[in-house]
Amino acid sequence: MAVPPTLSKDDLRGELRIARRKYAAFNVFFGEMMHIACVHTALEGQKCVAGYLPTGGEPDVRPLLHWATTTGATLALPQIDSRTRRMRFLRWHPDDPMEAWRSIPQPCADAPEVVADVILAPLLGFDRALNRLGQGGGFYDRAFAAHPDALKIGIAWSVQEVAHLPTEPHDIKLDAVLTEKEWITL
Repeated sequence: MAVPPTLSKDDLRGELRIARRKYAAFNVFFGEMMHIACVHTALEGQKCVAGYLPTGGEPDVRPLLHWATTTGATLALPQIDSRTRRMRFLRWHPDDPMEAWRSIPQPCADAPEVVADVILAPLLGFDRALNRLGQGGGFYDRAFAAHPDALKIGIAWSVQEVAHLPTEPHDIKLDAVLTEKEWITL
């Protein structure tokens, strides 16, 4: 996607949300991924993999989370404390009861908190320098800072790539990006 250099992060978020929804409506994320072995290698042997449940056209990572359980990994999902606005990762199993925060499904607040070895993060935009544009709340940047040793993998559709993202000092780069077309690392 070509992004005018003067486009603000908020304007960019709006354009990328539209592009993601349109593209997601007609595509399958885990279709014929030739590069899935790279992701499996990155996840293999990890004790805890934090993912997310998709909303708004985000790629569905549940097949990847299921695969992680076959290697013995514990799963976790983000949970936002509405009082403190802090995101933490809580242990999760697909049969667990869920609650919602702003219509986003998340584990119940009494689920055990875990330390994620891998964080699969949804995003609105990314560039080849592994910068990530999120929803704008800073939740994932704060989570990345709180889990500095975790492998940070952005999950996106290929149409969410931009040539260059504007960054701020608090933005934390990803270690890799997985799209339906490729595995991107530096």
